[in-house]
Amino acid sequence: MIEKAADNGDPDMLTTWYREVYPAGPNDGFYKKLGDHTVSFVDRGPHQLVITFDSVTDAKNKAINKEPWLAHLCREQGYSHLGITTQQQSWYRNAPLIKVLEDLRNDDFFKQFERVVFAGVSMGGFAALAFCGLAKGATVIAFSPQVSLSKALIPWEDRFPEGAALDWTLPYGDASEHLADAAHVFVVYDPLNAKDTRHADLLSGANVTPMRAFGLGHNPSVLLDRMNRLDLIMTHAIQGDLTRQIFYENTRGRKDLYIYRRNVEAVLIERDKPRLLKLFRTRFRDRRRALMEKTSTVAVAPDPASNDERPPHVWPSAPGNAWMIDVSGDAIRYLSDRYHGQIIGYEERAQVTLAQTPPLAIGVIAFGGGVSIERKLSERFEWHVVDQKLSADVPVFAAESHGVIAQIYNRIKGKALTTTIALSHPQPGITEQDAKVGGDAYTQILDRIKAATTALAQWDKQLFIDRIHLCLLSGAPQVPEQAADFHYAAIAQELRGDVTLITGQKSFPLIVVSQSAGTQTDGTSQVILAEGRLDIDHPTIGIVVATPKYPFAMMPDTPATLTSEDQLLVDEIEAHALAEVHAGRPWYCPSLQIASLAKRTITAEFSTLSDLQFVSDTDHGFALMGCDNNAKITSVKASGKTVSIVCNKEPKGENLVLTYAWGATSTKMDGKPANTGGLRDNWCAESQLSNGRSLYRFALSGRTRIINHDG
Repeated sequence: MIEKAADNGDPDMLTTWYREVYPAGPNDGFYKKLGDHTVSFVDRGPHQLVITFDSVTDAKNKAINKEPWLAHLCREQGYSHLGITTQQQSWYRNAPLIKVLEDLRNDDFFKQFERVVFAGVSMGGFAALAFCGLAKGATVIAFSPQVSLSKALIPWEDRFPEGAALDWTLPYGDASEHLADAAHVFVVYDPLNAKDTRHADLLSGANVTPMRAFGLGHNPSVLLDRMNRLDLIMTHAIQGDLTRQIFYENTRGRKDLYIYRRNVEAVLIERDKPRLLKLFRTRFRDRRRALMEKTSTVAVAPDPASNDERPPHVWPSAPGNAWMIDVSGDAIRYLSDRYHGQIIGYEERAQVTLAQTPPLAIGVIAFGGGVSIERKLSERFEWHVVDQKLSADVPVFAAESHGVIAQIYNRIKGKALTTTIALSHPQPGITEQDAKVGGDAYTQILDRIKAATTALAQWDKQLFIDRIHLCLLSGAPQVPEQAADFHYAAIAQELRGDVTLITGQKSFPLIVVSQSAGTQTDGTSQVILAEGRLDIDHPTIGIVVATPKYPFAMMPDTPATLTSEDQLLVDEIEAHALAEVHAGRPWYCPSLQIASLAKRTITAEFSTLSDLQFVSDTDHGFALMGCDNNAKITSVKASGKTVSIVCNKEPKGENLVLTYAWGATSTKMDGKPANTGGLRDNWCAESQLSNGRSLYRFALSGRTRIINHDG
């Protein structure tokens, strides 16, 4: 056990403006939300202000910690930054936003800065040009901008029907109107894109410098970023020394990119140039082959007698194709299609290869019984999901499964993939003694976290553990409910505290638990009841009870082990639950709270996030305990947040108890838990891992005393 608790709040997960400005950041600034638009300002001094506008692609990013374009560059270079973002393809046709920007001008906001630069891509490029007159003498760099989408001005533009339908009678609807107010205007576009070229041709003047980027497509900034040249070119523009020569010198490498090839091929196909298309493809392959031969020379130790100290060419140690190899210090960075044909960036250090990812690595810990069920996944993300040694040569257990699921869902949502440290620590048949704080298993977990933190530091990465999966007491089902509750809470509290001290993170990881089902023959363990109430009984620990396990199939030849396929469904529901909580939304399964009796009808009230319903062709799961007159349940009906349970006669007994999906026994070993139930709320999602399977939020196993209103 480590003796100190950690503070709440994780600055690495916050946006730049929040971290630097509010509530006690080192800089001044402000944030304004205007419907689908936001204006944020971080003041880093009067020497330079950069004003950026979202592109159409940026507008599709719905992440809660979304940053304005170029926020990272402004932060690294110490530029003051006014970032305008939007959640819609709005072309900034928004009267409240226009008023805010004009108010800043009227308050002489822009005049306090020595240099002002407006920048944007496509829709953002239009805005950078349209609003540049607010700060006379500014520099503008616009990538593939539109002059306008007004049909009165540009009748031939038909690529953006949503934008054309906006209100173009608002001010600043013509990007060419205020060009003369700017000191320098750089317009970057691909001459092979006919409509981008027509827009660029309408932007003329002595202060306008066209930057023609053949083959870079409608969004040149993407390819420049792939070439690691975007920040350099933007820095030159911001500092006022960008020239055509600098631009062209830094875009020559575009011909090595497959995106460049696709862009040029699309133009040749559209223009029906089959001979040129064949010639281009041949020359591109020849160029690529020559580049690979040049970079694939085996590294040889220099001759001791030689004074040539130039580093030898190197080739990555991992198998597969490699392009755009860059050697910097002890790191080799390159592109490869080795992962299912997908071209992604890789980085190799000391014979270890990882995918190139953001500097914050996510950690997942899984501890206890049920952890060691090996999951069968269609893909492994072996360059992203690794252990404390940065190796993927481990079985896919609970933590690894969570890591892979996170990558799949990030990819679906268009979010960046991360390096994930997955640390499964299986302990089949785990008891209280096995999991005790300071015991061998507990200490081994902490040691692995320390090793991961050290390994990631060599890659300039920081570990943030965002979840701990616990499955305790599988080897001690006889433990009473109160003792089981205390044991879970004690382990969760200590482990999350020790984790934060090792990693240095400022917020605790969430604890995820899925309620046990019992066995195929015995569902009477009180541990099940304790697990179902952990989030209610310990709200300050951050426990998420994701799902009960009774709806899922077990291996027929084992007492209580879920099948690999159904365990994956549990993992996926856990991932949904954690994502909801991380997003600030509630997640809890329906749970039985109160039962009252009136003659033959029992009304069971549930705590639930939505209305209840029963899954068809499934045992309803309700039963009576302590009934002296052998009353039987004849029907059940869900309505809103209650279930009406009708019996063949009024139940009698001094200690009447209603149970749901708990307390059952069976003599069968048919792959089903003894406890069964079909009650759920209306949440449903399609599984991304098991074709044709749906995910539901079932009610937790539980029991409650029945209150007799008739006395």
